[in-house]
Amino acid sequence: MFDIEVPSLSQYSSAYLRNFIAELNASQRLSNLEDWSKRANEEVEKIRTTIANIESKLSKLKQEIEQAKREFESKSFLSKAFSSRQEERKLIDEYNGLAKEKEQLGKLIDELKSTVEFLPRSQSDLKELIRGCQLRKKELTAEKKAVNEQIREIRVQARQKTANTSSGKVGTDQRKNIRYWKENQLSPYENKKANLEQQIIKLDKTILWLERFK
Repeated sequence: MFDIEVPSLSQYSSAYLRNFIAELNASQRLSNLEDWSKRANEEVEKIRTTIANIESKLSKLKQEIEQAKREFESKSFLSKAFSSRQEERKLIDEYNGLAKEKEQLGKLIDELKSTVEFLPRSQSDLKELIRGCQLRKKELTAEKKAVNEQIREIRVQARQKTANTSSGKVGTDQRKNIRYWKENQLSPYENKKANLEQQIIKLDKTILWLERFK
């Protein structure tokens, strides 16, 4: 499965790209993948053309923003006090929106190209890809097991520290500090574990998707 996130775009059809990716995920035959790859490469060229058009608009907007600034600065102090920079802000907002969209389209190009490179071209490619994904899953599972062991060790240490605390207010403060210590120690490992689990889930989906082409 390919979870390519397509943002809402004003300069390109987001709906078309989402449907295009959904078509890939619904494919059932290797020949479908070959056709999709060809069309994806064509789509990349269309997106590049769109980016070039955006760059042209950005260049023009930059000039208009500079002109608006010059016009405002040329006014007298009194005129400035009663004037608004609304037009300038509007141009800046439009510029920032287009610049963000250009960046998003660039990322979509990278994802489409990576997807095309990943897709199998033959049964031998398919078998190799499945083996590679299964091997990577084993590596990630082993890494997750090691992280779980680190988490277990930290919790054991925290329990041991807690068992040796004093009674009364001193003990309450000690136990509070131990909880803080445990949380700080666990945080990076729990984040890493969550990341590994997401990668494993994604690999499972990819393996299931590839196996339909056997």
